[in-house]
Amino acid sequence: MSREIRIGNVICLIPGVVLLALCLAVTILFTCVEVPCPWNSWIDTVCASGFSEEAFREVKIGMKRQEVESLLGQPLRILGSHGDFLCQYTQDGKCWFWDFAWHAREISFKDDKVSEVVSQTYYD
Repeated sequence: MSREIRIGNVICLIPGVVLLALCLAVTILFTCVEVPCPWNSWIDTVCASGFSEEAFREVKIGMKRQEVESLLGQPLRILGSHGDFLCQYTQDGKCWFWDFAWHAREISFKDDKVSEVVSQTYYD
């Protein structure tokens, strides 16, 4: 009878051990790697006032800075000076309860004209 009790106790522990292992795996996954939020991919992306993804898609190489600002408004940050600079319209860190992946939207200017348009998702 004591052997039957031991086998029964081991069988009862298996679901608990499996659940604990699953919880540990999920915790490690979500704390080591940013993942897209399943219900809102923009949840951890701070956007400049006036920014919209639709307007960002209208930006083309060669556009003047004034044209870009009329579409998107002022950027969150400008890096560089004079005619060569980078305008960042989004940044990480909007979500207070988790660190999800975020969408970077940047525009590089050379001689006050668009030289590069960056649309990328970061998992950092």
